[in-house]
Amino acid sequence: MSVLDPEAIVPEQILTSVCTGLVVIDRCSNIVRLVHYTAQEYFECHRELLFSNAQANIAAVCITYLSFGIFGNGYCYNIRELNLLLQENPLLDYAASHWGHHARGETEETSAEAVLQFLRKESNVACARQVLTYRRSQRFSASFPEDSFGLHLLSFFGLKKVMRRQLQHGARVNSKDMYHRSPLAVASKNGHDGVVRLLLAQPGIDVNLKDTDRRTPLLLAAKNGHDVVVGLFLARRDVKVNLWDLDGRTPLSFAAGNGYAAVVKLFLERQDVKVNLWDYYSDDRTPLSFAAGNGHAAVVKLFLEREDIEVNSKDIKGRTPLLFAAENGHTAVVELLLERHEIEVNSKGWLGRTPLSLAVKNRHEAVVRLLLGREDAEVNSSDITGRTSLSFAAGHGYTSVVRLLLERAEVKINLWDSGNRTPLLFAAKNGHEEVVRLLLEREDIEVNSRDQDDRTPLSFAAGNGHAAVVGLLLKRGDIEVNSKGRLGRTPLSLAAKNGHDQVVKLFLERADVEVNSMDLYSRTPLSFAAENGRDGVVRLLLEHHDIDVNTIGQLGRTPLSLAAKNGHDEVVKLLLARADIEVKSVDLYSRTPLSYAAENRCDEVVRLLLVRMIST
Repeated sequence: MSVLDPEAIVPEQILTSVCTGLVVIDRCSNIVRLVHYTAQEYFECHRELLFSNAQANIAAVCITYLSFGIFGNGYCYNIRELNLLLQENPLLDYAASHWGHHARGETEETSAEAVLQFLRKESNVACARQVLTYRRSQRFSASFPEDSFGLHLLSFFGLKKVMRRQLQHGARVNSKDMYHRSPLAVASKNGHDGVVRLLLAQPGIDVNLKDTDRRTPLLLAAKNGHDVVVGLFLARRDVKVNLWDLDGRTPLSFAAGNGYAAVVKLFLERQDVKVNLWDYYSDDRTPLSFAAGNGHAAVVKLFLEREDIEVNSKDIKGRTPLLFAAENGHTAVVELLLERHEIEVNSKGWLGRTPLSLAVKNRHEAVVRLLLGREDAEVNSSDITGRTSLSFAAGHGYTSVVRLLLERAEVKINLWDSGNRTPLLFAAKNGHEEVVRLLLEREDIEVNSRDQDDRTPLSFAAGNGHAAVVGLLLKRGDIEVNSKGRLGRTPLSLAAKNGHDQVVKLFLERADVEVNSMDLYSRTPLSFAAENGRDGVVRLLLEHHDIDVNTIGQLGRTPLSLAAKNGHDEVVKLLLARADIEVKSVDLYSRTPLSYAAENRCDEVVRLLLVRMIST
């Protein structure tokens, strides 16, 4: 048949009936399936007996379908036309993508004639090739060299017997598809060693032909881990093993980076292979660097058996194989590399970070233990921002790693980074209670260290509401409770501003806390809490015996004025409960609390203020 006859399509009822209940059609998904998994198990166990010709039959159906006249117009010239063709012909996608898989293997001999007849229909083959390319790469193309269809399709599906017959009729072995890939390249990429062996035996075959990405058949085979195919190429003297592709990667580089140990081993047996050849478009990384960075211990072990291997090779950013392995937490690879006596444990990357600092930063505890097992590991090394391993561990709350670092006698716990921030400051800022506790156990800890904005660990912990950390710091006898930052704000002021009730309560239990401390703009803890509607904090502050409820800010505004202006009726109510509150205070713009509340239509605040003013 050359067209699909709708009248010949078997109704669903007949399909299910002749299958005697073993097959059902799911009404929701419209999927045909076996009625029970035991039926599937039975058919799978007796596949060859019951369905000996299944693959050949499916191949014949697909080839017949692809040979229909509707697909004889060749390839589509735009993606809209192609999508419409796929939509109107539902079997086209599957048939074009899988006909060759069904025709390969034991059924290839019986399917050979049908395949050859199909390949003679150049327009139909062009259509099938376009669909296959589009579905595999999701890239539309209407540019296909006409002489590339047959052999390339046979190479893609691995149809060795059919290809032999094509080659006998003078098919061009070095023909190129739209990516400039030869049939040999296509077969190599897909691991069809039988087809590769057949093509390599052809006179005039170009084994080093490059595609548009400058990738050779050998590179494509190595990149995809096809060790048998790679072995076929490496057995030839004319194959070039060290060619770079467009990205500067070599066949060995891809095999190592993807962890194909069997392929790497084959390459290392070649005397002309360059094991330390860097990839100039991939940051100058070597094959060992790629293998180490991706955690392929078996491949790394093969490289380390070579006397000429450069274990400390650096890429364009100064990163070594050890640094990549440590950063990514590949414990087994790190262990292998550390066995080399010439390994540079403290090598730094472009940001000045060592393997240890990167392992700490990414919380790879097992790697940290291995690196700290080396006496020459520098625990106080800092990156370009001044951050040390301890700084990273403390800032991220890695308690176990902090404990490991503190066991080193030479560790400096008060080192500043570029912003004058210490490990304790980072831990306090991020609320890591256990880390803070460990650091405070050290006698040489500087609890009042100040960053470039004059903020202390206590200031950050209070401002961020970390009550447990604040509690630990306040137990220190040398703690500066009222330390001021660059803007003159105390830890209490910051906690009040951000509404951290529990932290404020801890400060108010201290006899030495300055409850009315002012910042550079004459703002107090109470004015911050009132302005931001922190009624819980306001309630706590008003209970303090030294609180001044009428402090005047830079613009002459009192806590009541700020609360009224922003419509915080609960705060206004608390303040108005004070007998000493000044209801009619005037700021620098001659505005009263009532004026602000009325302007902003804060009805409840206006009502509260009027009641208080009338009563007084």
